[in-house]
Formats: sequence, structure tokens, C-alpha cells
Amino acid sequence: MALASLLIILLAISSSSAALTEPLASTANPEVFPEYLGRGRGRREEEREENPYVFHSDSFRTRASSEAGEIRALPNFGEVSELLEGIRKFRVTCIEMKPNTVMLPHYIDATWILYVTRGRGYIAYVHQNELVKRKLEEGDVFGVPSGHTFYLVNNDDHNTLRIASLVRPVSTVRGEYQPFYVAGGRNPQTVYSAFSDDVLEAAFNTNVQQLERIFGGHKSGVIIHANEEQIREMMRKRGFSAGSMSAPEHPKPFNLRNQKPDFENENGRFTIAGPKNYPFLDALDVSVGLADLNPGSMTAPSLNSKSTSIGIVTNGEGRIEMACPHLGQHGWSSPRERGDQDITYQRVWAKLRTGSVYIVPAGHPITEIASTNSRLQILWFDLNTRGNERQFLAGKNNVLNTLEREIRQLSFNVPRGEEIEEVLQAQKDQVILRGPQRRSRDEARSSS
Repeated sequence: MALASLLIILLAISSSSAALTEPLASTANPEVFPEYLGRGRGRREEEREENPYVFHSDSFRTRASSEAGEIRALPNFGEVSELLEGIRKFRVTCIEMKPNTVMLPHYIDATWILYVTRGRGYIAYVHQNELVKRKLEEGDVFGVPSGHTFYLVNNDDHNTLRIASLVRPVSTVRGEYQPFYVAGGRNPQTVYSAFSDDVLEAAFNTNVQQLERIFGGHKSGVIIHANEEQIREMMRKRGFSAGSMSAPEHPKPFNLRNQKPDFENENGRFTIAGPKNYPFLDALDVSVGLADLNPGSMTAPSLNSKSTSIGIVTNGEGRIEMACPHLGQHGWSSPRERGDQDITYQRVWAKLRTGSVYIVPAGHPITEIASTNSRLQILWFDLNTRGNERQFLAGKNNVLNTLEREIRQLSFNVPRGEEIEEVLQAQKDQVILRGPQRRSRDEARSSS
């Protein structure tokens, strides 16, 4: 993403077949998510058949749903496009739980990194035969290892709990993962349903009639309502003890919103959670970040040398522009089909609203631009971060300023070398800049 690996998981955008000709502040239906490639200056561009880097609400698949909440997931990235084959082993999911609800105990054959986008609650999981509970609030990052039984509780009386998450399956190479329910009945089925009666009778040392009453009664779905008394009792019980909270083998959530920003100026800020904050992320070679752009601001065009970013808009509106060498005038084209001198960089352009998800492959320069009417907050997951470097193509710290003056003059073939220096030194900000509309407005004010 364009912020500290600008890792850029969630839901609510519909596709549109109209070409992008209107500014963000247009009167277009707010539920529409139009996005096309190579948006031209002042002219209507040819509609592109597909944008493999941006996802619509109808791309999410419902994995579980009930009156109390739902779980949805994007499809396997490798099946969406060959251009996303490198992140096939990762999945993006989202969870929504209404007030006073519980997600049934289960485990998944995947490592799970969650980020709380709205609300509060707690997660409980079993580690070495100990029940560990962790309170969750907006901005928290937390991870659950694969194969560990856990459950989620929204203990708030009024607000919905919303979670965006990154999942890395461990059982298959195709990026597929499955839940294994240890509690439930008919909906959802439990893992016990796969075993024969005599085996279960021996395992539990009881008769099959009792087992059928226990494991065959629940029909209300994966997420269910609980009354206030049940919630209070769960909160009072073991798992939240001081000893458990301080045990080093049981990590606590890391809150991105409460930390000192890694970068901040008058245009916005960003905060990163990496191995130094959360060792769990180191094992996955993943970092998590949060960008907060003020209205009318933009991230300086930048690239990740090694990481691919998955960006999720958690709040606000804006747009992205990204340079891509793999998309020809009519869709994807292989580098084998053209020589280096024939490469053209297509502009991938998409409107952003709360819930938008987009992918930024390594090496692809990108900028995120906030609407002049609202802040733009982006959660990002950076994948393959070990050894990654972020390089800026504009701003005070851009890579061109690092090169020798002679190289710059030779490369741009500008007769007056001083003009190159004037252009490169004109921007006094770095990382987060004034966006196009805000810059034009400020210049108009200064000249009047």
C-alpha cells in the first residue's frame, strides 16, 4: 500500500458498468463501486473488462450466516487472476456480530490475524489446556494459531462487533481452509458427527442416546444470541486473571489506534504493527498498518520492494491510482508477449469507500487520495515483509533526489539541468502530501 508498506478486509460496494468520468463528489449512488483502468485526462476512456486488483461486495462469499451475524470471505486470490497467484495462500475474511452474541467454539486449519474495525468484545482460546481470554476493542490486532479452539463474544449491549482478518491456511497449498466445530449440533455440525456411534460411546464413556441429545440439538447457526446474564457470567469466569494476562506465552492484543504514529504530519499519519510489537506476525512474515489521511490529502506515490499489500478501507472515501505493467489496453498480457521497450504502464484507478478491498503487488507504485469531504482510513496487511523496503517516487524523500545530479540530467535529457532540480525540490512534504484538489484550493487562496 502507499503507507509504510502501506498495507493496505470490508464489505458494501456494488459493481458498476459505467465508465469513470465523474469526480468522487459526484451524485452517483453511494453503493456503486465503479473502477476502471487508465482513466484519461478530460476524456472518456474505453471501459476495461476487468480490474483484478479491486474487489466488490459481490466478490465476498458467505461462509456462515444467522440472524445474529455472519462470516464472509473473498475467494482464493489465485483463482481470481494469474496476477494474484503470489498471494494464493492468503485469504481475507470479515466477521459481523450483533450485540450480545457468541460465535460457537471451533478451530480452523489456518493461522488467523484479526483487526477490530468497530465495536468491542473478547476472544477466548485454548492454549496448552488453559483457557486464555483477551478483551478486544476498536483498533486491536490479535492472532490465533491454527488448530487452537476459540470463540468470540460481543458483550456490548448496543454496538455491532466488526472484524477484518487475514487468514493463512496450513493444510492445503491452494489457499483453502475450513472451520472445525467442537460445539454445535445440526447447524453447524460438529466434528463428532463424522465418528461412528460405538467410537463416540467409548471415547466419552456414555451411551449414544445422551450423545445424540448433546450433539444433535443445536440448530441456530454459528453466531447466536446470548442473554445479558450469560454474558456477565462468562466475563466473571476464569481466563482474565492477572497471571494469565502477564504470561509471555499468551500475547495480548496490540492496539494500532493507541500507539504513537510511526509517521505524522499535518496531512495525516500512519502506524505499523510488526515483529517488534507482535512476534506472532514475525512467524508469518506479515505486518499490519493503519493509515489515516486527512480530507484532501494523499500518500506520496511509492512502492514496496518485496511486499504485496492488501488494503481495506475501514472508513471514509477516496480513490487509488496505481501503475501496472501487466495490464494492456484490453486486459492482462504476459511479459513474454512484448519486449522491454514496448512496456506501457496502465493506470489502475478505483473509487474507495468504506469496505473497499484492493491489492498492491510488489513493485507497483500507488497513491491513495482522500476525498475533500472526509478522512480516509485504511487498514493494510503487508505480506512477505522480511527484507522489504519502501521507496518513494515523489516527496522530499523521493528516490530521484538520492541519485547523482549528472544521472538525473542524462536520464531526463532536459537542456536546463536546473529545471530538474527545481521540480524535485519543490515538494517540501514527504510520505503524506496535499492531494490534487486541496493543492489547487490552497494555491487559489494564496493567489487571491
